[in-house]
Amino acid sequence: MFVNSKFIHHSIYIFGLCLFIYSLISSIIFHNPHFYTFFAVGSWLVMDYIDYKINKTSILTYFMNSHHRDAFISFFLLATVFCFVVDFVLGVNISKMWVWRDYKSFDFIIMFLFMNAAYTLGMYELFRLIKTILRNKISDKHLININIKKKVGKNIAQGMLYIGLICLIVPFYPVITGQNILIEYVMFFPFLAIILISDSITWLLGGSPILLQIFNFNYCIDYYRIG
Repeated sequence: MFVNSKFIHHSIYIFGLCLFIYSLISSIIFHNPHFYTFFAVGSWLVMDYIDYKINKTSILTYFMNSHHRDAFISFFLLATVFCFVVDFVLGVNISKMWVWRDYKSFDFIIMFLFMNAAYTLGMYELFRLIKTILRNKISDKHLININIKKKVGKNIAQGMLYIGLICLIVPFYPVITGQNILIEYVMFFPFLAIILISDSITWLLGGSPILLQIFNFNYCIDYYRIG
Protein backbone atom coordinates (compact mmCIF):
# COMPACT_ATOMS: atom_id res chain seq x y z
CA MET A 1 0.00 0.00 0.00
CA PHE A 2 1.38 3.41 -1.00
CA VAL A 3 1.74 5.91 1.82
CA ASN A 4 2.20 9.60 1.09
CA SER A 5 5.69 10.86 2.04
CA LYS A 6 4.20 14.12 3.32
CA PHE A 7 1.86 12.20 5.66
CA ILE A 8 4.79 10.14 7.00
CA HIS A 9 6.84 13.26 7.71
CA HIS A 10 3.94 14.95 9.50
CA SER A 11 3.23 11.83 11.57
CA ILE A 12 6.88 11.38 12.52
CA TYR A 13 7.12 15.08 13.39
CA ILE A 14 4.19 14.79 15.84
CA PHE A 15 5.75 11.65 17.33
CA GLY A 16 9.15 13.35 17.64
CA LEU A 17 7.65 16.46 19.20
CA CYS A 18 5.86 14.33 21.80
CA LEU A 19 9.13 12.55 22.64
CA PHE A 20 10.98 15.88 22.87
CA ILE A 21 8.39 17.45 25.19
CA TYR A 22 8.23 14.27 27.28
CA SER A 23 12.02 14.27 27.67
CA LEU A 24 12.00 17.85 28.99
CA ILE A 25 9.17 17.14 31.44
CA SER A 26 10.84 13.89 32.50
CA SER A 27 14.15 15.64 33.15
CA ILE A 28 13.09 18.98 34.63
CA ILE A 29 10.05 17.94 36.67
CA PHE A 30 10.65 14.26 37.50
CA HIS A 31 14.49 14.27 37.40
CA ASN A 32 14.50 11.07 35.35
CA PRO A 33 18.15 10.10 34.59
CA HIS A 34 17.01 8.21 31.48
CA PHE A 35 15.47 11.20 29.70
CA TYR A 36 18.25 11.63 27.15
CA THR A 37 17.23 8.81 24.80
CA PHE A 38 13.82 10.44 24.33
CA PHE A 39 15.50 13.84 23.92
CA ALA A 40 17.94 12.61 21.27
CA VAL A 41 15.32 10.78 19.19
CA GLY A 42 12.72 13.54 19.56
CA SER A 43 15.05 16.42 18.70
CA TRP A 44 16.36 14.55 15.64
CA LEU A 45 12.84 13.89 14.32
CA VAL A 46 11.79 17.51 14.90
CA MET A 47 14.87 18.89 13.11
CA ASP A 48 14.38 16.36 10.31
CA TYR A 49 10.87 17.70 9.76
CA ILE A 50 12.12 21.31 9.72
CA ASP A 51 14.78 20.29 7.19
CA TYR A 52 12.08 18.60 5.09
CA LYS A 53 9.87 21.71 5.17
CA ILE A 54 12.74 24.03 4.19
CA ASN A 55 14.70 21.90 1.72
CA LYS A 56 12.00 19.42 0.60
CA THR A 57 14.36 16.63 1.62
CA SER A 58 15.83 15.19 4.81
CA ILE A 59 17.58 12.16 6.27
CA LEU A 60 14.24 10.34 6.61
CA THR A 61 13.53 11.10 2.95
CA TYR A 62 16.81 9.39 2.14
CA PHE A 63 15.98 6.39 4.33
CA MET A 64 12.50 6.03 2.79
CA ASN A 65 14.13 5.26 -0.56
CA SER A 66 14.41 1.47 -0.85
CA HIS A 67 17.70 1.86 -2.76
CA HIS A 68 19.30 3.25 0.39
CA ARG A 69 18.35 0.46 2.80
CA ASP A 70 21.86 -0.97 2.78
CA ALA A 71 23.25 2.43 3.77
CA PHE A 72 20.61 2.66 6.50
CA ILE A 73 21.52 -0.73 7.98
CA SER A 74 25.27 -0.07 7.65
CA PHE A 75 24.99 3.27 9.45
CA PHE A 76 23.13 1.83 12.43
CA LEU A 77 25.51 -1.13 12.70
CA LEU A 78 28.59 1.12 12.59
CA ALA A 79 27.05 3.68 14.97
CA THR A 80 26.15 0.93 17.45
CA VAL A 81 29.60 -0.69 17.34
CA PHE A 82 31.52 2.61 17.56
CA CYS A 83 29.38 3.96 20.39
CA PHE A 84 29.57 0.71 22.36
CA VAL A 85 33.36 0.53 22.08
CA VAL A 86 34.12 4.24 22.57
CA ASP A 87 31.44 5.09 25.11
CA PHE A 88 30.87 1.98 27.20
CA VAL A 89 34.08 -0.05 26.88
CA LEU A 90 36.63 2.78 26.78
CA GLY A 91 34.87 5.76 28.37
CA VAL A 92 32.99 4.00 31.17
CA ASN A 93 34.96 0.85 31.95
CA ILE A 94 38.62 1.43 31.02
CA SER A 95 39.36 5.15 31.35
CA LYS A 96 36.41 5.69 33.74
CA MET A 97 36.09 9.25 32.46
CA TRP A 98 32.31 9.39 32.75
CA VAL A 99 29.43 7.58 34.41
CA TRP A 100 25.88 6.93 33.23
CA ARG A 101 24.02 7.37 36.51
CA ASP A 102 21.46 4.67 37.41
CA TYR A 103 21.94 2.89 34.08
CA LYS A 104 21.40 -0.85 34.08
CA SER A 105 21.97 -3.37 31.28
CA PHE A 106 18.57 -2.72 29.69
CA ASP A 107 19.16 1.05 29.70
CA PHE A 108 22.50 0.59 27.93
CA ILE A 109 20.87 -1.62 25.31
CA ILE A 110 18.25 1.05 24.57
CA MET A 111 20.94 3.73 24.53
CA PHE A 112 23.15 1.94 22.02
CA LEU A 113 20.24 0.87 19.81
CA PHE A 114 18.54 4.28 19.62
CA MET A 115 20.14 7.19 21.46
CA ASN A 116 23.62 7.34 19.93
CA ALA A 117 22.43 6.86 16.36
CA ALA A 118 19.70 9.47 16.88
CA TYR A 119 22.24 11.90 18.37
CA THR A 120 24.51 11.49 15.32
CA LEU A 121 21.63 12.00 12.90
CA GLY A 122 20.42 14.98 14.90
CA MET A 123 23.84 16.64 14.72
CA TYR A 124 23.88 16.13 10.94
CA GLU A 125 20.38 17.61 10.61
CA LEU A 126 21.49 20.58 12.74
CA PHE A 127 24.45 21.07 10.37
CA ARG A 128 22.14 20.99 7.34
CA LEU A 129 19.78 23.52 8.92
CA ILE A 130 22.59 25.91 9.87
CA LYS A 131 24.09 25.68 6.39
CA THR A 132 20.68 26.32 4.83
CA ILE A 133 20.15 29.42 6.97
CA LEU A 134 23.64 30.75 6.25
CA ARG A 135 23.90 29.61 2.62
CA ASN A 136 23.82 33.20 1.33
CA LYS A 137 26.37 34.41 3.87
CA ILE A 138 29.04 31.69 3.72
CA SER A 139 30.89 30.87 0.52
CA ASP A 140 31.27 27.28 -0.65
CA LYS A 141 34.47 28.09 -2.54
CA HIS A 142 37.81 26.53 -1.67
CA LEU A 143 40.70 28.83 -0.85
CA ILE A 144 43.06 26.25 -2.32
CA ASN A 145 42.57 23.16 -4.45
CA ILE A 146 44.37 19.95 -3.56
CA ASN A 147 44.13 17.59 -6.51
CA ILE A 148 44.90 14.02 -5.49
CA LYS A 149 45.14 11.21 -8.02
CA LYS A 150 42.79 8.29 -7.49
CA LYS A 151 45.54 5.79 -6.66
CA VAL A 152 47.26 8.20 -4.25
CA GLY A 153 43.92 9.03 -2.63
CA LYS A 154 43.22 5.32 -2.13
CA ASN A 155 46.60 4.88 -0.43
CA ILE A 156 46.00 7.90 1.83
CA ALA A 157 42.53 6.61 2.74
CA GLN A 158 43.92 3.18 3.60
CA GLY A 159 46.65 4.81 5.71
CA MET A 160 43.98 6.83 7.56
CA LEU A 161 42.03 3.64 8.15
CA TYR A 162 45.04 1.85 9.65
CA ILE A 163 45.94 4.83 11.85
CA GLY A 164 42.31 5.05 12.97
CA LEU A 165 42.26 1.38 13.95
CA ILE A 166 45.50 1.85 15.92
CA CYS A 167 43.99 4.89 17.69
CA LEU A 168 40.99 2.74 18.59
CA ILE A 169 43.27 0.14 20.16
CA VAL A 170 45.58 2.56 22.05
CA PRO A 171 43.16 3.15 25.00
CA PHE A 172 43.30 -0.57 25.83
CA TYR A 173 46.88 -0.17 27.10
CA PRO A 174 45.82 -0.13 30.80
CA VAL A 175 44.31 -3.59 30.32
CA ILE A 176 47.43 -4.89 28.54
CA THR A 177 50.15 -3.24 30.67
CA GLY A 178 48.37 -2.80 33.99
CA GLN A 179 49.46 0.87 33.99
CA ASN A 180 47.22 3.93 33.74
CA ILE A 181 49.80 6.64 33.01
CA LEU A 182 48.21 9.66 31.26
CA ILE A 183 44.83 7.88 31.38
CA GLU A 184 43.11 11.27 31.57
CA TYR A 185 44.18 12.00 27.97
CA VAL A 186 43.53 8.58 26.46
CA MET A 187 40.01 9.32 25.16
CA PHE A 188 41.50 11.68 22.58
CA PHE A 189 42.50 8.64 20.51
CA PRO A 190 39.13 6.88 20.05
CA PHE A 191 37.45 10.13 19.02
CA LEU A 192 40.26 10.73 16.52
CA ALA A 193 39.76 7.13 15.39
CA ILE A 194 36.08 7.78 14.63
CA ILE A 195 37.00 10.70 12.37
CA LEU A 196 39.78 8.84 10.56
CA ILE A 197 37.89 5.58 10.09
CA SER A 198 34.64 7.25 8.98
CA ASP A 199 36.44 9.60 6.60
CA SER A 200 38.62 6.85 5.14
CA ILE A 201 35.62 4.61 4.46
CA THR A 202 33.82 7.56 2.84
CA TRP A 203 36.86 8.20 0.65
CA LEU A 204 37.27 4.53 -0.33
CA LEU A 205 33.59 4.38 -1.30
CA GLY A 206 33.97 7.39 -3.60
CA GLY A 207 32.56 10.05 -1.28
CA SER A 208 33.96 13.42 -0.26
CA PRO A 209 35.95 13.16 3.01
CA ILE A 210 35.53 15.97 5.52
CA LEU A 211 39.25 16.18 6.27
CA LEU A 212 40.02 16.86 2.60
CA GLN A 213 37.46 19.67 2.62
CA ILE A 214 39.18 21.15 5.67
CA PHE A 215 42.63 20.93 4.06
CA ASN A 216 41.17 22.71 1.03
CA PHE A 217 40.19 25.53 3.41
CA ASN A 218 36.54 25.29 2.45
CA TYR A 219 34.53 27.94 4.29
CA CYS A 220 31.48 25.71 4.51
CA ILE A 221 31.87 21.96 4.03
CA ASP A 222 29.70 20.62 1.22
CA TYR A 223 27.16 17.88 1.81
CA TYR A 224 25.52 15.75 -0.81
CA ARG A 225 21.89 16.35 -1.54
CA ILE A 226 19.95 13.49 0.00
CA GLY A 227 16.56 12.32 -1.05
